[in-house]
Amino acid sequence: MELVWGLYIYTLLSGIGFDSSHSLTNLDTNFLSKEECIKTARFMNSGTSEDREIGLDSGIRIRYVCIAKPKIGIAI
Repeated sequence: MELVWGLYIYTLLSGIGFDSSHSLTNLDTNFLSKEECIKTARFMNSGTSEDREIGLDSGIRIRYVCIAKPKIGIAI
């Protein structure tokens, strides 16, 4: 199985009527190498939380993460 690396937003919610909850959102951005994906995620996470989370409630935190997933299609 051939894998690609995808960039996702990991969201953690707390203090909104429940202890905590999380979600993953696929940004539909694929990378051929783990290193390129990690470099991009680090850059996206490098700003202050106030800069990355404009307009979000203080109980919501986001991080950009890389996850390996199967590549769809036939590899030649």
